[in-house]
Amino acid sequence: MRERVARAAGGLGPGEAAPLVPLLLEWWEHAPPAVARAAGDALRAYPADALAETLGERLDAGAWGFLDLLAARPLLRTPALTKTCRRLRTEGRAELADRLHLVQGPLRGPDAGQQDAAAVAALRDRGAAPDAARGRGPTRQDLLDLAATGTPEQICRALTELAQTDPGPAPDQDRRLLDLLGRLLTHPRPRVRLRAHRTSRAMLGRTAHLRHTELLLDDPRPDVVRMAVRTLCRAGWEPAVPAVAALLGHPHAVVREAAAEGLVEMGGAAVPALRHAAARARPDRRSLYTAVLDRIGDGAP
Repeated sequence: MRERVARAAGGLGPGEAAPLVPLLLEWWEHAPPAVARAAGDALRAYPADALAETLGERLDAGAWGFLDLLAARPLLRTPALTKTCRRLRTEGRAELADRLHLVQGPLRGPDAGQQDAAAVAALRDRGAAPDAARGRGPTRQDLLDLAATGTPEQICRALTELAQTDPGPAPDQDRRLLDLLGRLLTHPRPRVRLRAHRTSRAMLGRTAHLRHTELLLDDPRPDVVRMAVRTLCRAGWEPAVPAVAALLGHPHAVVREAAAEGLVEMGGAAVPALRHAAARARPDRRSLYTAVLDRIGDGAP
């Protein structure tokens, strides 16, 4: 019966299959082989981005076996998946990270079409509002909506206006803003990512801003990665040290140099991560880490 249910689930649309996903995951993990195979086929027929979001807590707990359900499927680059790939590489599991095919773009769930239509209608309605109403200027919610759904030009303009209207000197604690900026830091356009980072620095507290900056350590542009490394190391942000140490093997020299300089600037706080990386590195790559240890003055283990 479970095998028939799993096979039937594979033919359902995303909305109909969504309530069955937790059950299919349980069967895939614990059921006999025939049921597990049918459940796996159904899960691989489910939208990859939605499945990745469902697997978030399992991946955070290090249940790497679930990556088999996402391997070789295009996945939009989200903060959570970026963090997962960085963690895999830091733990020496680069082969698992390489199986995740991340592409640039905002998260698109099964109901993305309806959301787009609603957003366009809302923007049209605001554009048709009376002049007197428009004279009051956009509300904070208007700007958040525009930054979430607009063109790159509209997003940048909305973020600029948000930063200008931020009330008071206290850091902004709005969860909507935190989540929005986190998503925009993986936007396909570099200028949107950089504007989101500047907005994070202007509006958020130190901890939230530095956590957002960590997302840029995986940016496709070397100059952006170099900027993120310098920001984090000059701030003495120790949670980023393992990820910065991993950048000593980056294909671009400017990133490798920035990582080395930043780790030296971090001093003793960088030593444990560098020792760990050196111990796990291939013999021909160990000098990438021991050279920085020597510059710090600690020496290789």
